[in-house]
Amino acid sequence: MAAQRASLGLGSLLREPTQQNHREGNWEVAEAGTRSEDSHEPSSEAEPSNDGEEDYEEDSEDMEDILDQPMSPDQYDRLIQPLQTTAERVGREVEEFAEKLERLHPYNEKDKRKRYEKALALADEYYKLAKESVDRLRQKYGQVLEKRVRLEYVGLNRTSKASLSLKDLNVDRDSEQGLIDLMHWTDELKTWDLFRRLTEFQYPRSWMHKEAEIESKLSELDPIDQYSPEAKIWERFLISNETARERQAVLTWLQESAEETGNDVEIITEQLESKGGRHRSMWAHGWLLTKESIKAQKRLRSWPRPLDPSSPGLAATLLNEDRTESIISQLDPDAATRQGHPLTHNDHEFELYLWAVCWEMLRRGKKWPYIREWCKDRVEIWRAVSLRGAEPSRDNTTALNRSFMSNSMLDETDLSRLRDEETPVAKVEGNRSRPLWRRMCFALARNGGLNRYERAVYGLLGGDLDTVEKVCFTWDELLFAHYNSLALYQFDKHLQEHYPDRLTPTMAKRFGLFDAVQFHGDPASVPLRVIENLKQHPVTRGEALQPMKLIQGYLIGKKFSDFLYQYGLALSKMANMDAPSRTIPALDEARDTQYHLEYLRDEDYDGLRVLCHILIIFLQLGLDPGYGDRKIAIENIIVAWIDYLRWAGKVDIVPLYAAYLSPERQVFTLAAVLRDITSTTVRQDLVRLMRAYDIDIATVVRIQIEDALKAAGLEEEPKNALIKVDLLEERNSSKETIPAIKEDFIGDEVSRQDMSLINSFEWYKYVEDQWEDTFRTGASLFKRFFFSKRWAAAQELADRMPSSELSHAKTEALIGEQADLTGDAYDVEEDIQDQIAHIRLSGTELERKSHIGDQPRFTRQVLASQAKLYSEFEKLIWALSELEAWRDTLDTAPTPDESHRTKSWRGQVQNAYENVVRTVEPLLHGWMVDVPADDNSTTTTTTTTLIRTLRTSYLPPIIFAYHSVLYRAGFVLRPELLTRCMNLSTIIAAPDSDVLQCFVDTGTLPDLVRALALSSRAILLVEEKKMVKKNGGAGEAGVGSGVGGPGGGSGSGSGGQGAAGNGLRSSTSRKSRRGGGEVMGVWFVRP
Repeated sequence: MAAQRASLGLGSLLREPTQQNHREGNWEVAEAGTRSEDSHEPSSEAEPSNDGEEDYEEDSEDMEDILDQPMSPDQYDRLIQPLQTTAERVGREVEEFAEKLERLHPYNEKDKRKRYEKALALADEYYKLAKESVDRLRQKYGQVLEKRVRLEYVGLNRTSKASLSLKDLNVDRDSEQGLIDLMHWTDELKTWDLFRRLTEFQYPRSWMHKEAEIESKLSELDPIDQYSPEAKIWERFLISNETARERQAVLTWLQESAEETGNDVEIITEQLESKGGRHRSMWAHGWLLTKESIKAQKRLRSWPRPLDPSSPGLAATLLNEDRTESIISQLDPDAATRQGHPLTHNDHEFELYLWAVCWEMLRRGKKWPYIREWCKDRVEIWRAVSLRGAEPSRDNTTALNRSFMSNSMLDETDLSRLRDEETPVAKVEGNRSRPLWRRMCFALARNGGLNRYERAVYGLLGGDLDTVEKVCFTWDELLFAHYNSLALYQFDKHLQEHYPDRLTPTMAKRFGLFDAVQFHGDPASVPLRVIENLKQHPVTRGEALQPMKLIQGYLIGKKFSDFLYQYGLALSKMANMDAPSRTIPALDEARDTQYHLEYLRDEDYDGLRVLCHILIIFLQLGLDPGYGDRKIAIENIIVAWIDYLRWAGKVDIVPLYAAYLSPERQVFTLAAVLRDITSTTVRQDLVRLMRAYDIDIATVVRIQIEDALKAAGLEEEPKNALIKVDLLEERNSSKETIPAIKEDFIGDEVSRQDMSLINSFEWYKYVEDQWEDTFRTGASLFKRFFFSKRWAAAQELADRMPSSELSHAKTEALIGEQADLTGDAYDVEEDIQDQIAHIRLSGTELERKSHIGDQPRFTRQVLASQAKLYSEFEKLIWALSELEAWRDTLDTAPTPDESHRTKSWRGQVQNAYENVVRTVEPLLHGWMVDVPADDNSTTTTTTTTLIRTLRTSYLPPIIFAYHSVLYRAGFVLRPELLTRCMNLSTIIAAPDSDVLQCFVDTGTLPDLVRALALSSRAILLVEEKKMVKKNGGAGEAGVGSGVGGPGGGSGSGSGGQGAAGNGLRSSTSRKSRRGGGEVMGVWFVRP
């Protein structure tokens, strides 16, 4: 029970994914009690149970106490072992069920008959899995189970198993968990068994003609005549009456499943023997104390014959143990009923135990030979004889023999020979007057019997409900009582209607039976009415709400589709109780109506597993889930199981179950479930599986992106407004300086929502086609990141999904070879001949030309055009990244005490400078000009406007930052680099360039003029210094007395030193690359 404390509830599971593993079952669930008994039988009042809450709380407190104390490694291992074992067991069960489903996979079968047979075979496989689990657990925990069975029979009263506490068993935690698992698997085994038995009634083979099949089976049987045994009438009755056949199927299931509970008759017998103080050797003595009392009276009176009840003074002297009441004076079975006196207390208990075992044998459907041997071993053969009337008459007498037997000319010798059991032509056994015999049993149950179990035994044989109900303590037993009375009464009515010679109307009227059909009302709703009765009954109302009992009940009640709907509504309500669920939508009917959350046990994933797989099988058998909210609610069950698979780390089998959802629900569920998966191998496997199950992968990825955009608050297009982009530090009071680039302006922090967006987009890498959608979606993400200045997210996107890598991954499926068709890697050179060839090709020829070496260049140009916007955004983030890296490199300048680092540092500065030039220069030549829109034609104008706004917003700050780099490189590296500042002004002012317009639109043209003037002045001063130096150095225009810029302190004055930059930003923080030197200031030459 400790595992319950740390477990994740089903509602939490549906609302938020976690990484826990847990499985828990619970058989302590019912309200239970025993009915009061008549005289001489101890009574017990029914007390409601708390569904194991007290035990749960006590165990939880114990666990808290344990966790509060320091533990050694050994103690910790012992504590954690049960949880590890549970996790392993859960994983094994999940995989085994999925393996069977994948192997048979009726979804893929197009032939209707084969799909039907595969679905039934799948149910058989699940039954076998449950059976293997029960056998394995019973072998290990069988003794614990026997101990629980023995505790059910305490004193004279049998207690409900649901009222037992685990602490009553006094076993260790491993045995407790083992018993819980065994009880769960036993219930699951019974559920799959029932499911198999009822499938033919609820989803018959539609291609078979039922009436013709029935007629065919009946034609194979002998005709019924006056000598036909009742067994043959019963056989024909079951074939011709589907309702009776279904009820018999339920009764047979209840009888056979009783054996699976572990309540073996011999174990019960041993327990009753020990409680009654009589061992096997003493059972042969019968009513021992009563017999001794009668013998004592006979010796006292010297009577050689049976005592006469009317003898004077006998009633006053023949008393029970405490001498408070007269007892019987004769020992025949009817003495108590005839004389109106009881047995001694001890013998009364003994009698109660005997009838209790008889009840258990009938409840399990034990045959006459077994009952006879059991009674014979205890010298109680008369009880077996009294029960033999339940056996219907059956023989193998042929029609010819019957005619002989009915011939009045045959003498008694001939008839005796024909009836002789040794004669092969005639073997007759069983009761030929069962209708009348059943009425006698009913009368005895209602008006006689020494104790409740004797009355229940005869009530069971006579089709009564009230007397049988008094000894029922479980859902199964009470259901058995109801269905037994229904089946017997239905058959009795059949006999009266079709074979009146078997029971005359006079006899039927004189000796009545319990009318179970009238008691339950409308015949069509009887099954559901019985199940609802069990949910309201004080003995079984707790047990009736256990997951397996709910499934069993609605299978029997023929309302399983409604149960699925209600269960789905409950899932919807639970999943959206605190916050909206990612996978299960909120439904109006679930929100507005108080649907029973009692359908859900918060930690019962096993019930969910069984229900999910039954639903899958039913869908293949022909279940119609309906439409609208009803279909959504029913599919919630499969989605909830998929959520559990994600929670349990079994995402590799998620597509298998998603295949059984509607196409729309498939993509929405997978989009939510698979969003956070980042493993390359897992993603590749999932894409392969989704393709195998015909799942629309492209739509899954697209919806992932849409959901992630909504979560990140980026679902709407950015507003078309200029963005203030600051890449330089604030100016100081003097404007005679060029500001340095800001430190760490991109940063390393990527929000969880943005990371989810990138994770979702990364799925496109594993989808072979979808070229246009991939690059359009990626460009849309870049656009949103840049408009919101989420530069770290843009950098993460560029690092993880470079356009060249995407192109190589997708081009082989499109043009037959891997190629980089993005950015500047592909020369978009127009090939007129190829275009003409493309235009002349017919559709069929074009498809044939799409193989390796035959693809027209025009198609490659189209692909390159579709990827261009994505590549242009890549250029922008690469430029920003290298500008930041330049500043990071300058910050690692060596101090005066680190002169040994000067040479290497200058090399790093040189590299950083070259990287800045390599990434920024392409932005100055047609960047974001004439770029195709990233959206469809309906939004092309809007998108083009947004791209122009981005270009206008980003180009001026980047050029200012680039100018700052060129300016400083001229002083740090070599003065010749200052001339590139003038080249920059030439590029900006070129007639075919619209870069200058960006400065005009942003109002930064005066700042550009000022910055270029400062760089021009620096060039002149440098040249002046060279001239002075060439003429003999009449003075010194110092380079070393530079004034520190706003970014930091003054420079050290020693000339060129180097730069670093490694191209794309690594995933580690740039701050880790910095040294301890001063920040390089703004360097210029004083006149």
